[in-house]
Amino acid sequence: MASTADLVGIVTQHIYETLYTFDKTGHHAASGRRHAADFARWPVYTIKLRTGVKFHDGSDMNSADVVASLQRWMKMPPRQAGRRGHRFVDAVDDSTVKISLKKPFAPLLALLSLNNAAAIIIPSENAGRTR
Repeated sequence: MASTADLVGIVTQHIYETLYTFDKTGHHAASGRRHAADFARWPVYTIKLRTGVKFHDGSDMNSADVVASLQRWMKMPPRQAGRRGHRFVDAVDDSTVKISLKKPFAPLLALLSLNNAAAIIIPSENAGRTR
């Protein structure tokens, strides 16, 4: 989360999976997950997480882990992205996360896609740690 070195990015893309990724045309796509913008209250992003994803210790990833990780990312963003425009990140259920913005922030999906700037998803109990 804190390095923009190419070598670090190449290695970490094999360790961490981002919430979004770029498809073959260069557009943003959910990284194996479905997402939808709620245009009635836009900008709101609802991200449906894959189920059955395991952390290295064998525990299951859920929305609480994603929320804690995104909140961590917003506090210590490598590209200052997290502080711009975010209102809150909330768990809708165990496999759904909602990101609500105060105003449109065009680079959000790109920043969630880039392995050298994206929020890494870690267990919620570890998200409060800075090292």
